[in-house]
Amino acid sequence: MICMPTGIKAFSRLFARGCATVLPGLFATLVSNPTLASECKTVGENLVLDTAFASFDAPYSQRKWHSSEHTTKRSFTYTVEDGVLTIEQVATEPWAVVSQTVDARGLAGKSVKYSAQIKLDLTPAPRSANLKNGGGLLLWAKKGSRLLLDSTMEHEPYMGTSDWVDVEVVKKIPKGVTFVELGFIHQAGGKIAVRKPSLFLLD
Repeated sequence: MICMPTGIKAFSRLFARGCATVLPGLFATLVSNPTLASECKTVGENLVLDTAFASFDAPYSQRKWHSSEHTTKRSFTYTVEDGVLTIEQVATEPWAVVSQTVDARGLAGKSVKYSAQIKLDLTPAPRSANLKNGGGLLLWAKKGSRLLLDSTMEHEPYMGTSDWVDVEVVKKIPKGVTFVELGFIHQAGGKIAVRKPSLFLLD
């Protein structure tokens, strides 16, 4: 299943009726507009565990979220307050990831929507010159050690300064995957705050 923003579906219907020639520039406007909502309908329950990050500082075996960095030298801080996770760069290592794994058996071959609200205060980081600067959503799927799906910051905004904004990615999880990971990446200077993460199957 391929999900398209509402406006793009409307354009497709107009095109099929021969109306596109009288609407110059409409398609480009619809595609470039990040506020267009998806017509895809979610089904079932939110598959993200601990959406308020309450277990973040619990004993390791009880945590739903885990953090990792470029090296063992800690260059980021992680704070949780009122259901908001804030990740801030405080030293020179280039990236940090906060993530959790999801049972791949129910997702393989299906379309999903992964979303959250983010708030950015990010600046370019000199040590990440060979990496995409920014912060936001990540969604990865593997079969064994082979990465079959890599969705990293495929949304706007992912860099600069913003108030709270909804971001999402819609992806089809490849068949045969054995490992699905979702979370947030910080690959810049400054900080990113995240809240209300969700992962839903799409109808």
